[in-house]
Amino acid sequence: MALGLLSSQDDFDRRFRADEGALAFASLLRCSAAIRNEKSGTVSTSGSVILRAFRDPEPKRMLVECSRQFLRGFPKQLKLIVMPGLQDRYIAECKNLIGFLHRATFHDMNDVAYRASGIIWVYTTHPSNSNGHFDDWMNGNGKSKPIAHKRDLAIGTVNGISGRQVV
Repeated sequence: MALGLLSSQDDFDRRFRADEGALAFASLLRCSAAIRNEKSGTVSTSGSVILRAFRDPEPKRMLVECSRQFLRGFPKQLKLIVMPGLQDRYIAECKNLIGFLHRATFHDMNDVAYRASGIIWVYTTHPSNSNGHFDDWMNGNGKSKPIAHKRDLAIGTVNGISGRQVV
């Protein structure tokens, strides 16, 4: 909604299905990876899971291989990929991965966006109230200057693609 891609009446959950053809959202393994805490024995699917996957050998192999299979050969009509997650290190790791996969066409645009294979990849807040800045992102109330800056960059990037202004 903050990017002007969905209205408040849209069924957001429908956009996460494989058969969605108009506008789809996805998460880079974050929702399907888990790490066991060796001390407590508990399993976590949030927090440092994806960042650890970028550096631990076996998860990194899985991340790279899945990305090779699913993050190339996109339809020609695809213009935008929205990636949930605003942590600087996460964005940097994803940029490195996509840059590796699309060396010849990769172009860094700003702190939250890049172009690869003719597609703009833009990072937004994760659609969860538990991330601590979801409301700041959605409302644009500017409580957090880094979040407000990233929101402005994402909106500007999407406006550049769509030719319409989202405020």
